[in-house]
Amino acid sequence: MLADAFPLELASLDVTESRVRFLDTSYDPRVDVALENLTVRATGLKNRHAGEELPAHVVLSGVTTGGGQLRAEIRADPVAELPRFETQFELKQLSLPACNALLKAYADADVSRGQFEIFIEATARDGGYEGYVKPFFKDLDFTNPSDADKNIAEKAKEAVVSAVANVLKSDDEDKVATKAPFSGNFENNEVDLWTTIGTLLRNAFVEALREGFEG
Repeated sequence: MLADAFPLELASLDVTESRVRFLDTSYDPRVDVALENLTVRATGLKNRHAGEELPAHVVLSGVTTGGGQLRAEIRADPVAELPRFETQFELKQLSLPACNALLKAYADADVSRGQFEIFIEATARDGGYEGYVKPFFKDLDFTNPSDADKNIAEKAKEAVVSAVANVLKSDDEDKVATKAPFSGNFENNEVDLWTTIGTLLRNAFVEALREGFEG
């Protein structure tokens, strides 16, 4: 009744030249990463149905610490009783050495060389959702001058990460890639672990995945 009596539409919402920063001082060195040059444009935000299946459209872009090119696009129905959306997310050309403080804090590893990219697609309708996450690591090198100062446990953890990366590396390219499908509903969710493991093994011994979205 409220929507019928007071129909509202936000024709467009723009955010430009913004910056989002994440800081965690509980680690040494502290984690300090940011999203620069953030631009967001949202259109079609309405409080009642207007014939379009997914009337709301949001596009976001920015540059992360390490020069990563981030872009996300979402189409959604803001007034659906159950979540209804389609989304794509990509992060490309992220230089990992620039994120070493974050890697050290949360993964007990740092790198001297390497690039990270990730592609995500997801859809939701009728109370359920499905999609995939496809990450890529390129030209990884864990050799650092600081290795001499690390204790045995730190060196062991880094050796394990490096060994896994080498096992999963494709034959023709210095690349580590996998695809993790997921599906479920908004009460329970499930990641297809066995498919993920199978894809890792296939990537290691047969072929590398193609970067980019699959539609």
